Amino acid sequence: MSAGAGTSWLGRMARGLVHGVARFYYPRIEVTGAVPEDGPVLLVANHPNSLLDPVLLGVAARRPVRLMAKAPLFTMPVFGRIMHALGMIPAYRGSDGGGRAEVKKNLESLAQAAAALGEGGGSVVGIFPEGKSHDDVQVALVRSGAARMAMAAVEAGVRGLRVVPVGINYERKERFRTAVWIQVGAAIEVDALLAEHEGDGRAAMRALTPVIDAALKDVVVHLEEAQWEPLLEEVEGLLPARRGLRVEGVLKLRKRVADAINHYHRADRARAEAMAARVEAWRARRQASGLPADARFFRQPLARRLVAVAWDAVRLVVALGLGSAGLLHHLVPHGITRVVAARFDHPGRVTVALHRVLVGVPVYGLWYAGVAVAMLRYFMPWVAVTWLALMPAAGLCAIWVGRRLRVVLPIWWAEVKLLLQRRRVVALRRERAELVEALLAMAADFPGAETAGREVERKLWRPPLWVSGVIAAALSSVALVVGGWLLRDRPLEWRQTDAPALHQLEPAVLAERMGADERGLVAVIDGLADLEARFRVFEKQLHAGERSYYRPEDDDEMRRMLVSYLSLRQALLRTVWRYQRYAQVGDERLRLRALLLHYAAAAVVYDYSARFVLAFEGSETAIRKLNEAEPRWGVPAGVYDRIRANLANIAHRRWLEAGWRHYHETLPAWESVGLGPGGEDVVAARLHAAIAEAGARTAALSERILVYKVATAMSDAKAAVGGSYYRASAAISTLIGDAKIRAPREGKTLVTPELLERLQPLLQPGDILIERRNWYMSNAFLPGYWPHAALYVGTAEDVRALGLAEDPAVAAKLAEFAGTDAAGHAFAVIEAMSEGVVFTSIEHSIGEADAVAVLRPRLSVEQKRTAIARAFSHAGKPYDFDFDFFSSDRLVCTEVVYRSYGDMLEIPLVEILGRQTLPAIEIVRVWAEESVRADAGEGEGADAGGQFEFIALLDGDEEAGTCTWADAATLRESLGRPALTWFN
Repeated sequence: MSAGAGTSWLGRMARGLVHGVARFYYPRIEVTGAVPEDGPVLLVANHPNSLLDPVLLGVAARRPVRLMAKAPLFTMPVFGRIMHALGMIPAYRGSDGGGRAEVKKNLESLAQAAAALGEGGGSVVGIFPEGKSHDDVQVALVRSGAARMAMAAVEAGVRGLRVVPVGINYERKERFRTAVWIQVGAAIEVDALLAEHEGDGRAAMRALTPVIDAALKDVVVHLEEAQWEPLLEEVEGLLPARRGLRVEGVLKLRKRVADAINHYHRADRARAEAMAARVEAWRARRQASGLPADARFFRQPLARRLVAVAWDAVRLVVALGLGSAGLLHHLVPHGITRVVAARFDHPGRVTVALHRVLVGVPVYGLWYAGVAVAMLRYFMPWVAVTWLALMPAAGLCAIWVGRRLRVVLPIWWAEVKLLLQRRRVVALRRERAELVEALLAMAADFPGAETAGREVERKLWRPPLWVSGVIAAALSSVALVVGGWLLRDRPLEWRQTDAPALHQLEPAVLAERMGADERGLVAVIDGLADLEARFRVFEKQLHAGERSYYRPEDDDEMRRMLVSYLSLRQALLRTVWRYQRYAQVGDERLRLRALLLHYAAAAVVYDYSARFVLAFEGSETAIRKLNEAEPRWGVPAGVYDRIRANLANIAHRRWLEAGWRHYHETLPAWESVGLGPGGEDVVAARLHAAIAEAGARTAALSERILVYKVATAMSDAKAAVGGSYYRASAAISTLIGDAKIRAPREGKTLVTPELLERLQPLLQPGDILIERRNWYMSNAFLPGYWPHAALYVGTAEDVRALGLAEDPAVAAKLAEFAGTDAAGHAFAVIEAMSEGVVFTSIEHSIGEADAVAVLRPRLSVEQKRTAIARAFSHAGKPYDFDFDFFSSDRLVCTEVVYRSYGDMLEIPLVEILGRQTLPAIEIVRVWAEESVRADAGEGEGADAGGQFEFIALLDGDEEAGTCTWADAATLRESLGRPALTWFN
């Protein structure tokens, strides 16, 4: 075999492939120690896991390794070629059936391997001196093959040869996704060993075999007597591994326990056997309790166990969905792999993992390919790609869930039973504690115990003190900057400069203007009082359940009051701004009038800001509504928060307090010119009364400034986080909403142009369209068969014919509505989609659907005109991905219908996931229930026919691939159809 046998492109590819498979099967592989990076190296390793051991030996070496493997493997199709490509050397064993001839061939193989050690300046050869795989927790008889190979290499002229022991320790070698610890021991210098025996190769060879045996036992979890294995497992449970990687905690602990057992059976067998008897007695009682060896029941208090149980339950519930999908997808290849691989397994566990890998790789590969072909024939490509990309993770999740359930369910059941057996629990815990104490005492006497203890501890890098100080200072500075910014003063909307130069006006002109402003200020004060009284009535009706923020009319009434308040507040701020340069007025009486106007407006605006904030304080629902933007009314977002922030402005508060002192100092001057509180000037007296009332009300407000600052800061932080969350959820919802999982019939929907042409003459402005588009992923997340609703408003000519062209809401958008869509079709529908509330054509809205129902509200033409105008007023709003009818600044599809018709139709909202909303199917349900009552003769007069008239149903049948004209009975039947099936 050439020197490049293991380094050819095929060899490199094969090596990378098998290493990748091994790392996938055993994802937690830890290597301690290192194989020399150059020179000739003979690796000698234990052999517990058939052909996976050579692969892991290559992983640990980080160099191409030429290994000896049993000769029959080289005759296997494909696999034998891969072994040759990897540079492996056949080993001929008498046990393979060839007798002396096989032994002779094996000597030739050993010579070939010895020669390979000297190739290329020194290469790596691996051998398993035990000769064959086994399940025992011990190193089997080490044969002389490795020593013969080493001496043959030296005789062939190889210099600097090192024999390196490698221990391969598995957590559970037969189990998928478990841990492996590979410990590389100290190298044995062959030249030095030969020198010790004065160049006698035979003597050195005989000495090398026991040295290899001892070196292997030092790097392997080895018990001198295999019957001690149960003892090893029980002691592992009694002395659980420290926190850290599972491979580091469990396997290294297992090694130390095994070494201790060996030591005490050699050094003090009586003590060891006495301890073994105690452990065995404990094991019997522990097994009778139903708990595993390392059960937390014995070492944790109840509170910690409950937290652990809760955490396990949460993780299992979270992983169950993905794990169920993974189980469903992998059940067939998993079963095939297990059944077929088991037919080839040798007795024990030495070939379980190997055969599962060899069978599983092609089986799973073919299964994934088959699923891909099947899905691509049925679903859209993105569905197949997404599914197949998720399934490996889902399969691993299923494995974790299954294993975790097998572990925790028996433990939970055993713990529940033990909770009712207090005396037994106390006795078990006392016995365990005494046993652990005795084991720890023995461990303390074990040579090298301190070193072993240090080995398992995780080394943490502790930064210098100055680094910690710099990091702490930086974090504190960021916190201070962010906190300072959040707690900053928020200015009022009026400007402090560029106010009118009052002194430049003629006294007569200024007096006339102030007279008008005084009357206007009194009117504003009266308007605020009336508005407050109006609000108190509204508030009582809210508490009585007579009004609701969810009703469009009540929402509009709230908006009207808010807009009125903002308008009156703006008038007050304008007065404050206009008269801030009062001191420049020369005439004393005019100057005092200007000051009174200025201060009265400031006091009242502060007073009514406080009233506004206090009125809604503590009502998160009301605050949320007041902070909501509403383009129809010109209301910006965050009104309540902004006014509350103005109140918390310390500079404004100080200015007001200074003004209050100045006001009292100026009272005699006002009295002297007849403008005092008790004077004959009625307007001035009214303004003084407003100032006094404001002063009394706002004096106590100083205690709440800090509260308002903190509340404003929290609101800003919440808005920032909420905004990011909403944008993320909107992106995900848009992706889901626009994603189609299938596109049969080359993407053509079931509603044909002929059906649309037949339906169009039946439509009238104000009709409600209930629609379904099959195969959209969003259908799975919406209740019922009908997921979408839209409002047919007619063409631009129809809108003008209804006399709506002059309506402000319609006129602002009529030019846009009179246009066409990208395909040149006229707009006729208003609906909310992921893009927002938009104008669409019937060719798009109905013609691209698979089923459509048309319901006509039994309302007058005037009522429908009002509804259509309202619908136009909502056009342009964004889509509400929260599906919450509380807010009106963003709308979902059915909300366009709901808010357009308002109290003209009684369509109750339903609560879904804690939010009031209206699925499209609820509109159909209301119609169906009313039509059933009408058919039964219930109801009188106008109510006899219900709120809706059935106009048409285009009923799509995805399985048949057709859409037919259907009747009202079919629409009622559709209420029982599922949202998503294999056929739609």
